Amino acid sequence: GGRAGDDIGARMVAGTIVLMRGAGARPGVAMRRGSLVYVREPGDLPPSYVDCGVSEFSWLRLLGVELARLGVSSRISGRARRFMG
Repeated sequence: GGRAGDDIGARMVAGTIVLMRGAGARPGVAMRRGSLVYVREPGDLPPSYVDCGVSEFSWLRLLGVELARLGVSSRISGRARRFMG
């Protein structure tokens, strides 16, 4: 539930990490096929990330439903801004 440290998701192969309060430096370094889900819009992203606009993601809606079932207040819906890098 707190802020993640530096290098969160580094070298991760697939999988999803939900960041409730953001991350430290170098999020997702060398990550492949993984997702970092920021509940709040990230302040600083590495320059290799590109804003791909807002889209609708069915898997993200399902993730929000599951988190709510577990008692985690995340405000995650299916609509999100996607950054790829």
